Amino acid sequence: SGVIEAGCKTVIAHRLKQSGMFWSVKGANAILALRCSHLNSRFEDYWESRRAA
Repeated sequence: SGVIEAGCKTVIAHRLKQSGMFWSVKGANAILALRCSHLNSRFEDYWESRRAA
């Protein structure tokens, strides 16, 4: 749907598709987790879960 595509453009393409960037799957997943946490106002929750692991 259009909403999903717009979300992908905002969250994924804006960061991962910049000029000269290359991402491994592991690195891309990590940065996407950070971006999603930030955009959902759950950035602190993300780090709390990482500290507990």
